[in-house]
Amino acid sequence: MPRSILPILCTLTLVPALLWLGGAVEIGSGLLRALPSVGLAWLWWVAARGYGHWLVPGSSDMGPVVGVVGLVFLDQCLGRLGLMDLTSAWGLLALGLLGYRRTTPTPNSLGWSQMEWTWVLPLAVLGTAALVPPGWLWDTEFGGYDVLSYHLALPADWWTLGRMGPLTTNAYSGLPGGAESAFLHLHALTGGTHDVTGLAAQMLCAILMIHTASLLHRKNAAAALVFLMTPWVMVTGSMAYTEAFVMLPACAMILHLRGSDGSGQACCLGLLAGGIALAKPSAALLLALPLAVLFFAAPDRRQPKPALLSIGIAIIVSMPWWLDNTLSVGSPFFPLLTGIFGLGHWTEIQSANWEAAHTGGGSLAALWTEWLAYRSFGHWQWSVTPWLAVVGLGMASKSDRIKDGLAVGLGLAVFVLLTHAQSRFLVPMLPLFALIAARPLSRLPQGLVWVMLLVPMATFLGQRQGLPTAAFGQAAVLDGRTTMPDAPPSPMAEVRSLPESAKILGVGVADGWRFSRVARHAVWDTGPFDELDPTALLNDGWTHVLVDDTMLQVWDRSGWNLPDRSWTEVQSRLSEGGADLLKDYSGMSLWKLPAPSEVPPASP
Repeated sequence: MPRSILPILCTLTLVPALLWLGGAVEIGSGLLRALPSVGLAWLWWVAARGYGHWLVPGSSDMGPVVGVVGLVFLDQCLGRLGLMDLTSAWGLLALGLLGYRRTTPTPNSLGWSQMEWTWVLPLAVLGTAALVPPGWLWDTEFGGYDVLSYHLALPADWWTLGRMGPLTTNAYSGLPGGAESAFLHLHALTGGTHDVTGLAAQMLCAILMIHTASLLHRKNAAAALVFLMTPWVMVTGSMAYTEAFVMLPACAMILHLRGSDGSGQACCLGLLAGGIALAKPSAALLLALPLAVLFFAAPDRRQPKPALLSIGIAIIVSMPWWLDNTLSVGSPFFPLLTGIFGLGHWTEIQSANWEAAHTGGGSLAALWTEWLAYRSFGHWQWSVTPWLAVVGLGMASKSDRIKDGLAVGLGLAVFVLLTHAQSRFLVPMLPLFALIAARPLSRLPQGLVWVMLLVPMATFLGQRQGLPTAAFGQAAVLDGRTTMPDAPPSPMAEVRSLPESAKILGVGVADGWRFSRVARHAVWDTGPFDELDPTALLNDGWTHVLVDDTMLQVWDRSGWNLPDRSWTEVQSRLSEGGADLLKDYSGMSLWKLPAPSEVPPASP
């Protein structure tokens, strides 16, 4: 049997098997329900490419990436000025679509006719995972804790408030919010429809990941394959995370700086660097030194003017964030660097809790556990990519070994010393790892490479008792209209069924996306329950309290919780205030506050 036929046969066998797993929930109808989300994500991407043609005419490689940064910047400006509504959202899209031009693929570029057959399986897994409702997949990411608490929750809150900006109830709103501004744009396109926005945001991240792979493919087909077979790509690319908005410009910069085409395009490099900072400050910190090494590696780039120009443009691109923070809370980088620029609306205890949770650990053990050995016998989210990169460094020429080794070493040093060393924080360096790892991969037998490609699928199938597609296309599970198969009873439906007059306060509720009716706050912030006793809550019109018992206990164990908001304290205060426990769910409880006439008199 010819070798070229083997991947095709494997794909034709495995992809239908993958989709069959979700057959019980009607894959076909799931796809139909997801079409509006897919369409909006695709329109945003095409509009971004149009802006790329406006900004970088004639560039087939840099244009789309610059366009993504440009559209995110415009989303930021309109969102923070309170101008992001249904009309302006579609207007931005229309302007980008007017600039769109189809480009003829170069011989080395990725076109569907030239796609490696080995891509089919990873792309099928990525696309399938992206159309599963937020909160269902990825136990390794706690079901998308960050997605539900702020990546998707904040755009919905900003849409309701009419303006993007820092909120006193969610410290993460003070972060740059590049990806979140794009999600706000998608939310505005739908007129604030949760069902469509959640899947559209995930699909947009998947599209950006695929284009990142296509950029690598133009440079090195083996590097693109390493990228796609690393499960972290599937995990972060199928969730409404920020990593996709980081890796695309990071990949473009790495490819440009590892080339030998001189110091030109300083403006483009500045735009890309600003886009990285606007998406994820920790990623900008992580990539700063490696990119600087790659920038100054070529002798003809060792000039201050291009570097200063790039830095200046990057500062301008990130300006909507720090300027808005300065005007709103008096601290330009809040909640970062509060010890230098001021506490904003926080107390010293809140600032100390944040610093304790986000300060670098300074341990080489973290590098081993989170990169080289990260869940290697469980979920394999790094697969063998780090080890291939280590071997690839040894196979490189002396000059490349010094340059790439220094870039990787500095990035890993920043990860260990200056971040709180979560494995996902290293994902922005994956394009560089993939380029280095491509050297030994190209020498491996084709059959072994194909086996490695099964790792993303195995990671996917290991979710939810082997039925990861059980919620495929079921956007109604977002707000409790339907229940997730095999999931324990959830208070989402109960909360949704409460009358419109009900005013629900959340304590420990981090899921702001699905519990949009519930007034909640992040662990770092305070809410009415922290400031008032249950009797006083009645005077403010609160009728119900939703308590996330599990999350409060997690906050207690982490040491991040406020002193008077422990799980036992919350339970005690509600009972003493005469609140009735309506229902105790798995890890959550719903309480009804008494009517003012039912409040027992205070003890003398």
